[in-house]
Amino acid sequence: RQGAAMKLLLGLGEELCARVPAEEEWPASDLCLVAHAFSGVARKGNRARLVFDALRARLDDVALLQMNVDEVVGLINAFSKLSQAADHGHVDMFDRAGRQLLDARSGLDLRAACVAVNAFAQASIR
Repeated sequence: RQGAAMKLLLGLGEELCARVPAEEEWPASDLCLVAHAFSGVARKGNRARLVFDALRARLDDVALLQMNVDEVVGLINAFSKLSQAADHGHVDMFDRAGRQLLDARSGLDLRAACVAVNAFAQASIR
């Protein structure tokens, strides 16, 4: 049985899938918020996965570069909830995010580093 929050998120999934690729005005940080919102239901249905696919299509190098370290860490943590990154075509996004975190390692505190390492492990990125 689905709770109200799950029904709301899955109901919004279709709308967000239509808006994410078309909305030129959304800053990269808003895309992070959408990923966070759907991370809890990522394994529960195809609609949530479709949202992640739409997000990944928007998360090119430019969008990632617009994010601060905490946003990048949060983003890969949200995407890691899907589990196997290779199965969902997210390896390139994890690779770009990892390289960005390496470049910004001076701004990476212990908490963020641990969350990032855990996200890579959950997504089976070695």
